Amino acid sequence: MPATGFESLFSELKSQFPLLKELIEIAILEENPEQVLYWYDQFSKRKDRIAWHYQDEVAEAVKAFVPERVVEIWKNFAESLIAEVKPRAYEEAITLLRKYRSVAEQLGKLSEWSQYISKLRVEHKPKRRLIEYLDQMEGKTVLNKR
Repeated sequence: MPATGFESLFSELKSQFPLLKELIEIAILEENPEQVLYWYDQFSKRKDRIAWHYQDEVAEAVKAFVPERVVEIWKNFAESLIAEVKPRAYEEAITLLRKYRSVAEQLGKLSEWSQYISKLRVEHKPKRRLIEYLDQMEGKTVLNKR
């Protein structure tokens, strides 16, 4: 029989099976936080980097179910964005850190959030732009810093 041309497509899909992003999306649509976390954990074991909007969707989908895990997801992803050393990535990291703050407030763990932000400031002190974004997030102005 002649070649169909689908052999390469099949081998590519086979190497990606199961299609974890799709399974995560299905679990989110079904509002099944346990399955969302299960498939997210499976995806995290792969070497592929999960897009930030997927991580945020996962976090939002499981926020009420396991808020502590959401904090972990947001912190890890914020740190990976900060490691990119790009202003746009810093902005996205700040968005995640704000979300972390709101969950920390709900859990009564605002002091842990403050300690974490202080840790980021120390670890990333040379990254002036990041420090500026952190200042803005915390409502600090030039006058307040003096």
